[in-house]
Amino acid sequence: MEFSNPAEAMEHIIANPDQFMAAMEGVPGFDDDALMNIALILSAQEQQQGQQVASGGEQQQAPSEPQSSQEEEQADESELVSYDSGSNESLSGPELSVPVLDAPEEENKMEQPGESQRSSTSSSHSTLTPPTHRRGNGTAKPKAQVEDGSSGDSSGEDEQGLGEDEHLVEDIDQTLTDEPTSSSTAAATRDAQEGETEAATSDQLARLSLLKELVDVLPTVVDGGGLSVIPIMQVILSICTHLNMSSSEKRVLVDVLKKCFTLINFDTEEAHCLVERTPQHEVKLVLLRFLGILLGYRKKDKLGKDAKATDVTDAKLLYVYTAKLLQKETNCVEVCLKLLQTLLKQQEVTHGEESSTSPSSPLKVAMPATSTDLTPFFQRDYVKANSNDLFRAYHRILADMAVMLPTELKKISDGSRKSRKLSFSSEWIDVLCEFLNNPSALSHVTKKPLKKLLVSICGSKDDYRQVRDMHYFTKKMDKVRDLCYQQSPILACIPAMLPHSVLLKVIDHLKVLCDQATSRPQNWQDFCIKDEGTLSLLMFSSVSLDEGLAPFIIKLLLIALTGKPLKVTEKGISDIESKLKNCSDNCNKMADRMIEVFLNHNLLQQFIVSFLLRSNSTVTRWQAHTLVYCLHRFCDTKGKVHLVDMLWKLWPEMPTYGLRATQFVDILGYLTISMKGTLTLERKLHIAQEAICQLKNQNRLLTEHPNAHIYAQLAGLVNFDGYYLESEPCFICTNPELPNSSLKLMGIKGEVRYSPNAMFVKLKNSYSISQFTILISDIKRSKMVRVINLYYSSRTVQNAIELKNKKAIWMKAQSATLTQGQNEVKFEFPLPIVACNIVLEFAEFFTNLQASPEVLQCPRCGTSVPAHPGVCSQCGENVFQCHKCRSINYDEKDPFLCNSCGVSKYAKFDYSLVGKECTSVDPIETDEDRSKTLSNINSLLEDADREYKRLVDHRHALDELLATVSSGSTPGLGVPSFGRHGMWAVGNTPSSNEGIVNRSIQEVALCYGRNCKLAYRLLSNLIRSVVESRKEVSEYDRQKVELARHEGIPVSPAVPPVLGWTKPREPEGGGATQKSCYGCATAAVGHCITLLKALAFCSETRQALVERKLISELVQFNQRGSNHSIQTNVQDLLCLLTKNNPRATEELCSCIFDRVMLVVKNYHLSANVATAVQPEINLLTATLAIRDNSWEERLKTVMMLFQKTRRHSNPVVVESVALPCLAIMKKLSQVV
Repeated sequence: MEFSNPAEAMEHIIANPDQFMAAMEGVPGFDDDALMNIALILSAQEQQQGQQVASGGEQQQAPSEPQSSQEEEQADESELVSYDSGSNESLSGPELSVPVLDAPEEENKMEQPGESQRSSTSSSHSTLTPPTHRRGNGTAKPKAQVEDGSSGDSSGEDEQGLGEDEHLVEDIDQTLTDEPTSSSTAAATRDAQEGETEAATSDQLARLSLLKELVDVLPTVVDGGGLSVIPIMQVILSICTHLNMSSSEKRVLVDVLKKCFTLINFDTEEAHCLVERTPQHEVKLVLLRFLGILLGYRKKDKLGKDAKATDVTDAKLLYVYTAKLLQKETNCVEVCLKLLQTLLKQQEVTHGEESSTSPSSPLKVAMPATSTDLTPFFQRDYVKANSNDLFRAYHRILADMAVMLPTELKKISDGSRKSRKLSFSSEWIDVLCEFLNNPSALSHVTKKPLKKLLVSICGSKDDYRQVRDMHYFTKKMDKVRDLCYQQSPILACIPAMLPHSVLLKVIDHLKVLCDQATSRPQNWQDFCIKDEGTLSLLMFSSVSLDEGLAPFIIKLLLIALTGKPLKVTEKGISDIESKLKNCSDNCNKMADRMIEVFLNHNLLQQFIVSFLLRSNSTVTRWQAHTLVYCLHRFCDTKGKVHLVDMLWKLWPEMPTYGLRATQFVDILGYLTISMKGTLTLERKLHIAQEAICQLKNQNRLLTEHPNAHIYAQLAGLVNFDGYYLESEPCFICTNPELPNSSLKLMGIKGEVRYSPNAMFVKLKNSYSISQFTILISDIKRSKMVRVINLYYSSRTVQNAIELKNKKAIWMKAQSATLTQGQNEVKFEFPLPIVACNIVLEFAEFFTNLQASPEVLQCPRCGTSVPAHPGVCSQCGENVFQCHKCRSINYDEKDPFLCNSCGVSKYAKFDYSLVGKECTSVDPIETDEDRSKTLSNINSLLEDADREYKRLVDHRHALDELLATVSSGSTPGLGVPSFGRHGMWAVGNTPSSNEGIVNRSIQEVALCYGRNCKLAYRLLSNLIRSVVESRKEVSEYDRQKVELARHEGIPVSPAVPPVLGWTKPREPEGGGATQKSCYGCATAAVGHCITLLKALAFCSETRQALVERKLISELVQFNQRGSNHSIQTNVQDLLCLLTKNNPRATEELCSCIFDRVMLVVKNYHLSANVATAVQPEINLLTATLAIRDNSWEERLKTVMMLFQKTRRHSNPVVVESVALPCLAIMKKLSQVV
């Protein structure tokens, strides 16, 4: 049916609605929204035609004029884009094709660039389009035009509205635009307004009337949910974006915005309720999205360079006007803050809601995807993916809107030169940083808008990084502080012993702190300067908690001190000196503060002892060495003096720590030399005297040691690798730093027991484990492991059967979740676990019912047997028995592991670990444990007494063998060979003369290298266990007394008194026990020579060393020995002392001459003349290499020795003394 005009078509539809609905029933894309759009368009067209008839033809124009206007309008509409530019989409259904702005940036990412536009209705039906109109060519319309195009009531209402709008423009609109209005601009505006056509005026009135009606309808559809209000908001948004911002349109826009504000209810006290999803809150979320779209509208960016100033002003008015009204009428920023805070607190609940769509959740009925266009509120891809529940990600959308609105308000506020800048409280920074730094919270909000808003608040990216790092450091340090102090409600300081699980959490926080501080060290340094408690906490923790935390804590202290991520190596100071150039003044502040904290809390001495002397880790000692050096470099003079004095205060205790004091002596010597201009002469002389006294004491100890003569003889006979004849074991020498090694679990097991899904392993000894690896092969897909739990226990048990029954002794180390077919599992332990027993539990499995065999194979005859009943019909065997040991588990039909042998028919496992043996004792938790520990101490002491007696017997046998070797009365000769286990064995008759060794020497090597070494190590382990057990008892008694005092209970006399504070890492041995160790005394001599060598570089201390007879001491006690490095350092030290010093040179030459001549005169008493004089000849050769003014005295000594020995009757003397002197003179003549 054909109609002459739209009014006739509309009358026909109204008169025959049933016929129209039947005709449109098969049209694709036709729905209620399309019907509503048609009605609105026809109404607007009818009103326009009525206005044209009333005007009497005044609006008639040339046929080409409307076409040009329509083309211009379409060109303007095609340039409408959002703030984050993207493709334009349609707001309404197929029949209403009005281009609008896009969604913000975070939703544009969901839109695919190649997505096609929605199809229109069928070509057999008429497509109705709205009338064209001009917009953007002026501001407020003349009042006469408004009155001509409306009735009397509406004219009066419009006039009143315009008057109020003029007042509103004076109060608000002048602050929205940066351009001030003038009389010339107003005149131009009035001329432009008078030139507008009445067709455009009628079109505007129609849109405004429709907009008012739709706004009035909004409260009635609130209970229908968010999906029901989106079509209305699409039409409202389309009309709002096409407003020319005249007075009447501004008034309507204000009404629309206020109505939205009322429906949203920007009340900070009720904002937290919006987090709960309800139909009413869904509507509020759509309204928030509407406000965000208006704020993100940027039409001015598409107007081009040739656009008029009025066009730019109108385009800018929409989003600026919206922003200003939003700030004036609502508490939008505060409400958004409250929303984010509430969402942050409920992130676990939100995570649970979103996790309901996991694969393990019940299946949902698939709903047909809706074809409704919901852009820009929801993009097409999102609608397709969430057709069942459009608001499924309710909390995520709400969080994005709570971030988007303040971001746009901030951007608009910053872009205006006259308006007041929008400010944000510190709570905003906290909540934004909490979202950005919390990975679990980021799953409920988009990261990019958060970062964008925080950058806008901070002002720059550098400030943003600093603010975010400060918040991150604060939260992490608070967690570390809580973990350290929550374990000790009684003590005011950090507890000495924290549970292993707590220490693992502390290490995790420290590791991430180290990573963040390494990436931006300057921010970490600034944080430590602002937060005074951080340094104190780190320093207290370093000396109080487990030593495994030390590398992370010292690294953080180093970065805080230097502001640079230094890489610590064994090169020491020379490697980092170049990296510390051009440091900021903050380094000096940090150094002074560290010195202050160290001195106020008496931590400096504990720190140096713990990490420069006591630590058994070379890496940790070098880290502490670097920290002390940097501390000395950046602190003031007073702090440097305090630091050097503290180091020298610990100098008398240096021999107690043996080889571990290497880094301590190195930093002590360097800092002392660097302070030579600050220290007084008296202080320097005192330092020199202390160094010489320490050397003399250690030389006397080595000389008077009861085993000195045995060690001296053994050094020339066997491969000397330790001192195994000490009556009191030294925990320093017997506990060297051993690297971790890869061990097979089956190689270190004592006993093993199995259950259907677990393996219980009792280890041969205690092991420190840093990594545990499981290799899986021959995987059967019918039953694959999904979860593996690793447990450990540090308690000793009598047999492995107890491991299955005593579940209370187990502590969970880690749990691993596997994927299907995964063939390797690794458990990493940042803090090594100490385990005597291990349990591997296969907790969960992937069960594939389809892959489960219905027919099994008989393990005996190979016949196929049905799974039910599972008995072979030929041989009668049970098919569910173990294929290896034929064991049958009657409690469980199909176990994963065999109860007897542990073999699994579903996979093969190989277990290995990375670790090393260690000493551990059972923890004491009850009085019964205390009694068992005391009983165990008595047993250990008895075993130690037996081992000591065995060591004494080996000592006597060794004395006899050495006496035999010295006397030369060997009963026979033999050739060495290796017997079982690589031990020495002695042959009877040599097959040849090559390699013949004195049989007594072989027996000496066997006795000392195997028997004495084994007995000494067993004795050392037993004594170490006794000491550790006593520590546990003492710690348990101390905690019990402290708890009784805290609860006000009188201490029972039965409880032994606690003497002082038990340090968590006490020196391993001490007092006379350590000072009598021959190995520690030898290491101390080397340290003394190293320090004296450093002091010899200073002229004042060098002269003091010479005056205190250091030269004679070195020549007499330290010039000869088995340690080549000590001999080299002694030669270098003597060369430094005698350089350009005639008196010292004369003393040294006299000592050398006298000692050589003494050997020459008594050559018949010496077993080896060459060996006796070799150290002196080497020293004389080294001194002649010095170029100074004392060379004549040294050459004179050489000539005298040559003259005395060149005619000697003994050729050995001539060869050992005269010929080397002749070679020296020849070399000197060649140089000359």
